[in-house]
Amino acid sequence: MKMLSSVLLLFWSIYLFAHPHIYMSKTSYKEGESVVVYFSDLPGNANDWIGIYPANSPSNDLEYTEAWAFTNGGVALNEESGFKNGHLSFYNIKSGEYEAKLFLDNSYEEIETIPFKVTKIDNKTALEYKNDIEKETFKNGAVYYPSSLKDNYPKPAIFFLSGWWTRSDRTYETILRFLASKGYIVIFSKENERYDSKTAAENIENLLEKSNIEKYIDKNRLGVVGHSSGGGKAFFVLKYFLNKGWGEDARFVFAMAPWYPFDMRRSDFEKIPPSTKVVIQKYGEDFENDPRISMKIYSMLTTIPNRNKDYQIIEGVDHYFPQGDGNLNEKEAILKPLQALIEYTFNNNEKYYGEALENGSDEPYASFRNLIFPKERYDFPCSPKMENLKRAVEKTGVDYCAN
Repeated sequence: MKMLSSVLLLFWSIYLFAHPHIYMSKTSYKEGESVVVYFSDLPGNANDWIGIYPANSPSNDLEYTEAWAFTNGGVALNEESGFKNGHLSFYNIKSGEYEAKLFLDNSYEEIETIPFKVTKIDNKTALEYKNDIEKETFKNGAVYYPSSLKDNYPKPAIFFLSGWWTRSDRTYETILRFLASKGYIVIFSKENERYDSKTAAENIENLLEKSNIEKYIDKNRLGVVGHSSGGGKAFFVLKYFLNKGWGEDARFVFAMAPWYPFDMRRSDFEKIPPSTKVVIQKYGEDFENDPRISMKIYSMLTTIPNRNKDYQIIEGVDHYFPQGDGNLNEKEAILKPLQALIEYTFNNNEKYYGEALENGSDEPYASFRNLIFPKERYDFPCSPKMENLKRAVEKTGVDYCAN
């Protein structure tokens, strides 16, 4: 009887924990946004597949689908083993009510169904430039500011730290122009040192001096935005300027796909004032920076209460999503929460709180573990063999490979 009980326990454990499953990070999307469906514990058949159906449509024919794909992303029958865990992205889904459905081995038998909707972009809430801007460019960066600045100042400053090997401010012009048009002074620092955060801070000081813009800045309100290597260094730059008396009334960090925060020990993170607002964004199709890095950064923000921080996943976009000069609404997943974070931080406007700091999770390891792929999938993995990790550990004593 004891052996039979053990067998039954094993059977039910396998059934409960290995049942084929699909899930979505949200159930409402806007037109133009990719719809991402995650799957786990599939049997790994060559032709397991997921279909997007209009709500209440029959499942027995592909003609009823809005889109579909095998779990390997293809649409042709294949003989190779399928994927057991992963995700599929579906594009150009028109507005309407839909269902994502899981099927196994090229059959039409529904294993699981998730309802969701796609809505049109509301023109009333569409992003737009607010004021004319001016900019000054330098070899090591640029300064953007509203054209009316010299008649209407001081204005808060936002430091923007680029990713490694960025050629100029034009790489991020959509975000830079948008922020300046909202009435802020934006100091863009071009990445010029891979492993040294202090150089980035000193580069900003150099730009402030060259541009003669500092006299127009409200130093009591400070934001730091960074991407990739700049996203990691953003935390040191905040610390550096806090030590110089900046950001005493309000401050935030918005880190996009951050790399290692060189020169920031765990004790330095613990000294960040609790009222600081922090958003870290990870991009779903990012196979450059290992997400273990950004999740480790988030875990070290122990003095900042959950209410003041958020770890966000932006589905269907890659590491370079913050770059480019294009339509503002194409960057909505960055600009909307960033704009809300600024309004909430600088102006204490509570109506922006949810959009700024409730888009993601306060426990990224638990919530997004399915997004952590084997280290070899990433160009810059969290691997002890990588020179960049060795340097980060040597400088900070932080094990970024520990989950």
